[in-house]
Amino acid sequence: MNVLTPWLKPLVSADRSKGIGGTDIAAIVGLSYWATPFDVWLDKKGNTPKAQQEEWQKWGNKLEPFIASAYVEESQKKIVKCGMALANPERSWQVGSPDYLCLDDPKGVDCKNIRLKSSEWGEQWSDQIPMHYVIQAQWYMMLTGADSWEFPVLFGGSQFEIFRVDNNERLASSLLEKAEEFWQTYIIGDKQPEIEDSPKVREWIKSKFPKHSRPLRKANSSEIEIAKQLAQVKKVVASVEKEQSDLEAKIKIAIGEEEGLEMEEGKVTWKANRDGEKTDWETISMVLGAHLPDLYKEQILKHTKPTQGARVLRVSIKE
Repeated sequence: MNVLTPWLKPLVSADRSKGIGGTDIAAIVGLSYWATPFDVWLDKKGNTPKAQQEEWQKWGNKLEPFIASAYVEESQKKIVKCGMALANPERSWQVGSPDYLCLDDPKGVDCKNIRLKSSEWGEQWSDQIPMHYVIQAQWYMMLTGADSWEFPVLFGGSQFEIFRVDNNERLASSLLEKAEEFWQTYIIGDKQPEIEDSPKVREWIKSKFPKHSRPLRKANSSEIEIAKQLAQVKKVVASVEKEQSDLEAKIKIAIGEEEGLEMEEGKVTWKANRDGEKTDWETISMVLGAHLPDLYKEQILKHTKPTQGARVLRVSIKE
């Protein structure tokens, strides 16, 4: 790697799960769309199973070579695929998995496959990109010694643009400080970060506490406060949902037989979805059961499996 990219800092191969990577640092500083600091803690402490790749991630991996090829054609740069997780030999927890590194220039490249170009993205070759990608770029530059990081992006499968982020030592230093504090406090120190809701947290709670095994107990002062806050929030949410329903009814009456309403600020539409078909499987099952009772019972027994009852959180607090 260093022979092919002579500008690269001395690095060692790493296990990404044993350190803080480019997507982890964005979550730690609260700028990730997909993860929270608690999610990172769960991953690093080995408290969650290996996540299944989402469909968009699978397609991102499949399209990466084509996006990289388009980048080479557009930029005329020679690049080499990184193909491994790298770590700072002095801070083994500082890791990264860049997509590509430029051979001649101190520059890294990460390919992105994005469904739609939102307002977070600026003009081609600008540094106006979503903040979590800026954080990722700064982390990788600090790790590798690159001066800049470029993002070739395929929007909607047909619009190709390149964006560039330059090294910002002040931001990088701040990220390093926060990452080291997180690692020493929560991973080495074995403390638990403040919990925030996420799909991963919900699955962790579900697997950790599938059923209650002890009766009610007296709540402590902090638990009482949390319960009161939750009851109040649920009350506010119910009120807002009622207000939303009322407003939806009013706007539907206003729209009437029209497709919707348009205004300078935008539009409101009320259109039917495409007509479909629905099979009445319950009736079919009853008919088959009446005509083939033995086979019906056999198949019911064969395909019936026990399921674990879900725990339901109910809040009943006196005002």
